[in-house]
Amino acid sequence: LFVRRGETTEEKDVLIILDMNQAILAMDPAGIYENTLVTDALTLSRGLLDQGVTHGVLLNDARGQYHQIANLDGFTQLEEDLVAHKADGRETLREFIARKNEYFHDRGTLIFFTRPRAADIDACEQLKYDRNEVVVFAPRLADSDVSREGRRLILRDLEGPGYEMA
Repeated sequence: LFVRRGETTEEKDVLIILDMNQAILAMDPAGIYENTLVTDALTLSRGLLDQGVTHGVLLNDARGQYHQIANLDGFTQLEEDLVAHKADGRETLREFIARKNEYFHDRGTLIFFTRPRAADIDACEQLKYDRNEVVVFAPRLADSDVSREGRRLILRDLEGPGYEMA
């Protein structure tokens, strides 16, 4: 049995990754798809906070913003950031994962909100190992080129009127 002093496990377990690639706006210039994706990610974040689960939120946007959500103030700052900035990321989720991979180590759960693109979901799956859980939320997975067969990650369909543009 080891005790590590000065090392915290807070906020290391759960990380939500929100894909804010500018292609989202190209699919839907009115921004309905983007708003729905953001709303669903915020709903999960607020639910985790309400259950007392401290977590991180990482944005695939031009700034690569990271938010630690440990209290209502942190959540409010995240909301304000998402209202103030549109989807402006230039990297695909696959490229973003490769560049920002230090954020993904030692996480018990990685939760992605993204588009239904096979290359991006394959990159998410590369983060799956025996002791963690990787969940990908994306709309219209059945209509995409994403195969569920043989996957070790969990795929969840996002549903609702805001996702018809996917």
